[in-house]
Amino acid sequence: MPYHYPMSDVEKTQSWAAEHKKKLGAVLATAAAIVGLATGILTLRDQLFPGSDEPAKESAAAAEGRLTPASASKLSDDIQLSRFEQLLGPAVSRERLQNDEWLVSTWVSPDIAVSAFSNQNSQVVAYMLTSLGPDYTPLVEYLRGGIRLRASVFADSPDKPTGVAGIYPPNARFSYEEFYRGGGATAGRSVVLAASYAANADDSAATELSELSDCLPFSIFEEEPGCPADRVKTLRTGLHVTSMTVGEATAIEALAQDGALFYPDADLGS
Repeated sequence: MPYHYPMSDVEKTQSWAAEHKKKLGAVLATAAAIVGLATGILTLRDQLFPGSDEPAKESAAAAEGRLTPASASKLSDDIQLSRFEQLLGPAVSRERLQNDEWLVSTWVSPDIAVSAFSNQNSQVVAYMLTSLGPDYTPLVEYLRGGIRLRASVFADSPDKPTGVAGIYPPNARFSYEEFYRGGGATAGRSVVLAASYAANADDSAATELSELSDCLPFSIFEEEPGCPADRVKTLRTGLHVTSMTVGEATAIEALAQDGALFYPDADLGS
């Protein structure tokens, strides 16, 4: 029987290193396989469900104070202006209305514009949401008919507006607005639906405004005789709703009397 000499310390060390190198190689191979599997799963997910990681991105953006569909959905007309700034970040512009009582703060992203109308106590009394791109089509929750910004036309609303306005000046900076006074069905909130040249320039029905200048007052809270529904039918069926303003009726009326406009400016997008 052959005699096995005891291993020297050097030989023991070499044997231990070889054994652990083999185990480490197996661990690394397993880790690489797991990473490859995870990458394959994520790639397959993105192929089958494109944009599936958007909710997480939206939540992160909202937490950072940026204007996104997620952060815009959390806005209200009965909170402090500081809450808007927490959700949306610093306003890109601020201006006061003609009587200096109301502050209009504005935020803009590629697809969304937001304006907050606040009083001297920094309380937001009304706010406006505008779709500037096809990726932003929020539901107008306070009206029936499933009205969505940019996707719906004014005729889609089954409710009759309590006031209308329209303007088509020579520079083609048109606007058309409908005022819906709030009640029990709308939790007391009033809504202004609007379309303007800033976000609705491709709607050919806008040219109808030039022929209705005698019957559509500029103020949405006035009514003109001789402006029956059939005269604005083409307008209501051809113009897309791109903006909504939400607030209590008294607040919106006060803002309108002091020069507030409830549609976006051309500088906000097209």
